Amino acid sequence: MSRSPYYLGILMDVARALQGVEPGQPVATDPEYLPEKVRRLREDLIVARKKLELRERRSAVDTHYSPDFETFWAAWPDSRPPFTNNTRKRGKGAAFRRWETKRKQGVLPPLTVVMRALESAYCSKAWHEDDGQYIPMPETWVSQHGWDDVYEPASSGRYREGGG
Repeated sequence: MSRSPYYLGILMDVARALQGVEPGQPVATDPEYLPEKVRRLREDLIVARKKLELRERRSAVDTHYSPDFETFWAAWPDSRPPFTNNTRKRGKGAAFRRWETKRKQGVLPPLTVVMRALESAYCSKAWHEDDGQYIPMPETWVSQHGWDDVYEPASSGRYREGGG
């Protein structure tokens, strides 16, 4: 991608140095003729370039959230009352990637089902114990199909008002 020529330039400088070739002179680039150090550097460069390309693809995906996911994300509880000390609204990009994976696999139910399950979870006893300590991260909830879980309602009706 954009940084590859820079890394290739460094690799070529190293190859020149190891082969004793002056800067600007041609260098043997056929892997069969390259010294072992240059061969390993070349392989490392290929791996680094693939990682960089993957990171750039992921960051491009992170900036374009679907409307359904934005609705889900907006409904996810954060540090608002009754959850005052425990913020569980982190990892939006990771949660979105997991959301898209489930959607592409065909296992993500319609948004209305997800939102009903999220409301049920929000009103549950488990999510209100210890100031929301047991609220999973959004990525975890999507990954584990939280919409399929059965939640025990909180004993008090105070959590049913307001929503998340």
